[in-house]
Amino acid sequence: MRAYRRQRQLPRRAPFFPVAHARWVPTLTPPGAPGVEIEPRRTTRNIFVLTIQVKDQAGDPLTFYCSTKAMITADDDTLPQTTFRELVNDAGTVKRVVSSGRTAGFVAPVWGGIELCNTSGEFDDWLEYVCDGGKVTCQYGPYGGTYPEEFRTVYIAYIDGAPRVDYRTMRLELRGRERLFDKQVVTETFVPPVPLMHNGVDLGGTGVAGSRRKFLVIGTPGYIEPILIDPVDNLWFLGATPLFDGVVRLFDGGVELLYGGFVGGTYPGRFGYLQTYGPVWAQIGSTIRFACRQHTTGGYSSPTESLRRWNIIDLVRRAGATDIDAGMLPTGSEVFDAGNRVIENQTYKEVLSDIAAFEVAAVGFDRLDRFFARRIEPAWINSATYTFTDGQNSRAWKIAPISGLEKRVWQVQVKSGETHKAALAGVVDDDIRDAMSRDPWMVNFQATAQSVYDLDPSAERNVVEIIGNEFTSRTVMEEWALRYLQVHGSHTLGVSIEVPLNIHTMALDLLDTVSIVSDRFGCVAGRNAVIWSIDMLLKQRTIRFGLWSHRSDSPDAGDIEIAAVDDTVGAGGNGSGSGATGTAEATLQNESFVIACSDETTALTTGTGKRSFFVPYDFRLTEVQAELATPQTSGSIFTVDVNESGVSLLSTKLTIDNGESTSITAVTPAVVSDTLLAKGSKVTIDIDQRGDGTAKGLLVTLIGYQA
Repeated sequence: MRAYRRQRQLPRRAPFFPVAHARWVPTLTPPGAPGVEIEPRRTTRNIFVLTIQVKDQAGDPLTFYCSTKAMITADDDTLPQTTFRELVNDAGTVKRVVSSGRTAGFVAPVWGGIELCNTSGEFDDWLEYVCDGGKVTCQYGPYGGTYPEEFRTVYIAYIDGAPRVDYRTMRLELRGRERLFDKQVVTETFVPPVPLMHNGVDLGGTGVAGSRRKFLVIGTPGYIEPILIDPVDNLWFLGATPLFDGVVRLFDGGVELLYGGFVGGTYPGRFGYLQTYGPVWAQIGSTIRFACRQHTTGGYSSPTESLRRWNIIDLVRRAGATDIDAGMLPTGSEVFDAGNRVIENQTYKEVLSDIAAFEVAAVGFDRLDRFFARRIEPAWINSATYTFTDGQNSRAWKIAPISGLEKRVWQVQVKSGETHKAALAGVVDDDIRDAMSRDPWMVNFQATAQSVYDLDPSAERNVVEIIGNEFTSRTVMEEWALRYLQVHGSHTLGVSIEVPLNIHTMALDLLDTVSIVSDRFGCVAGRNAVIWSIDMLLKQRTIRFGLWSHRSDSPDAGDIEIAAVDDTVGAGGNGSGSGATGTAEATLQNESFVIACSDETTALTTGTGKRSFFVPYDFRLTEVQAELATPQTSGSIFTVDVNESGVSLLSTKLTIDNGESTSITAVTPAVVSDTLLAKGSKVTIDIDQRGDGTAKGLLVTLIGYQA
């Protein structure tokens, strides 16, 4: 029997970090300008290198270099004599999908994290560092290659939160800059008012309660609702963007008001307006009887650019990505027009997604932290930039429909253009009545490709809603329908494949066109496909592609029919109008009479006829309110009556509880018993009861609408 000597267990070796020029570092730099990419040398020994930028305990910037295999850059490298320590266990993952449904929009990547070796305590101090938001750049290239010229950037990301550290590893979660677009586009409100005097008028207003913001007018969104910011001066806010064409049109109940001059003048029955390098105000010389609407075109301007239309890059830069400009978009991207819209309560992501829905496109940041805006087109339109062959440069082929895109679409209903419906006067221009009566969409049409349904009865109908008022003509509808149905109306094939990560496969991006070749699945001669999803698994050095292939049987322009969903106009119209999509009646617009029954310094006393006025038109009363400038503190409850021609309108009178300033908070609310006020009738205000005599400054408000 042979005896075996037990081998002595050696202690674990510490990591080796070179302290001098490694022998594999080249002595000659390949030709090319410093920092400019050159073709990497052919090798099977490729590595990942990470550059991590954070702030230390003192808040000073710190740049840390590490890699999957230790290296020192050469003397003549762009970054000379720099040590990349062998500390990278996992260089990270990132997954991006164009969309999970038929309406594309904002692409939000799903980021993984990076894992670094911490066995020697290298990263213990990072618990005190400011890591959140730190920049991480991952590059891939040949071991011993010229840095960074022979390396290619895999991704640029940002650290999400604090590091997770233990005795063996440190993990940093990653994110992109997508969070920039989660915030609201408009944040400035009217409260508190900011004084801004012009011709004796305070443009800052008196403050608008509630959540109203200083909205942006982009393009020509239609007939929209301005904001009354000072009822005393009848001052209205028309938007925070400059007028693109210098034209302001204002309407009361659909009747256009005439221009009179500038804010600060006196224009009975007319209006004046003022623009100051952006915001626009209007002062109306008469009381609005129905509902005020504006029709303006908002433009974009900056200190370095003359007035023009807004585009998608203007919104991206406004969100905080000021390094993005139109000249640096990736290949295939377009600078889309921002459309026609009012922005008040939307986030940047919502607005960008809405623009993408109209363009049938996808927008977002790519793996290199560049903003992209790219149309979705069927695979057969463009030439392939790369070929994947089953069993050669790709593996693990799976044929399955892409989630959310399982069936073809033969009909799509489009609802577009957010409306601001208004109460209307009796005689209004037909087109204006039609536009101001629509609710909730300005445009509502169907695009049908019957040929798709005839070939495939299982094809589906889809509904797309676009907030922007983009479909200004039938031609625009036809162009959009063709873009949409060519993508979603053809027979498609979903393919999932895995490929080795290299500089060529990682350079492929979403919506690039590739060719897929296989002895099976109908791909013998090659078939074009669009890249729909990319899942980069750097530790496995693998990329999973989700591909979407289209047959060339998409409907063409002659196959698509456009039809209005509803051929009616708003109820009460006096003509047919030019539109064909009105869907609802005009709503009644509340009005109010505010009657000052005393000054604000004299103690109030009981009595009849404290104030009176004659009703200017038939009025339907729905609510009454009262308020005190100085509330009484004790005694009998302060009580007010409202009369028409000497007869009370209230079955339960107005009361203001002690210590309160308004009847809105009264324990016993007022009840209106006679709701119709006839034109020319006399309304009087009585104080029936008071308390300790400390109440001062009575206002009574009658709320209702024109009968």
